[in-house]
Amino acid sequence: MESIEKDKTKYRQRLEWSPLIVLTLAHIIGICGWFYCLRSMRPMTYIWTYVMAVAAGLGILMGAHRLWTHRSYKAHWSVETVLMIFQTIAMQRSIFHWSRDHRMHHKYSETDADPHNSKRGFLFSHISWLFYHKHPELIEKSKQIDLTDLRNDPIVMFQRKHIAILTLLIGMVMPVVVPMLLWDESFINAVIANIFRFVYGLHCGFLVNSVAHIW
Repeated sequence: MESIEKDKTKYRQRLEWSPLIVLTLAHIIGICGWFYCLRSMRPMTYIWTYVMAVAAGLGILMGAHRLWTHRSYKAHWSVETVLMIFQTIAMQRSIFHWSRDHRMHHKYSETDADPHNSKRGFLFSHISWLFYHKHPELIEKSKQIDLTDLRNDPIVMFQRKHIAILTLLIGMVMPVVVPMLLWDESFINAVIANIFRFVYGLHCGFLVNSVAHIW
């Protein structure tokens, strides 16, 4: 316990450059590119972007949040599989990690063990919590969270094991290839649309962590 207390007193926010660079580029490319490509995109691409955003939202809200984090309802394995695919489209890490962080958020809300503690400011609770090394208290208390149900869920563990390839295929390749093949959308427009809906989806969720908690 002494070493943990020392770590807490010595804790300094240290940046993790990889997520900072990736998400900064995603915002610049997604937002600027969206408005630049707006006129050249085919009408079906707008519809497709909306469909992907809704699917990703359902994967987070119905899947990672209500089903896997809170176990608010039971679902047939086929429904779980669809929700897992939708959650992968969102590109917000695996169900396992998303649910673990959200359980921490509920159990230790507004403390240093809360991944996006709003007492550390609006920007931190909204997005920059992803850019810093975890607080020692968060690391320590995360070991006490019961994740047995997630570890025993074959669909959750399959996704966790293959999250990199699944994210590449379902979150990045599929949303881009479909517009190109089905209605001859340009590669650039399809990529921009996919990055834009990813950024949009992130902030829809992040507003709950920041705005809803602070105000």
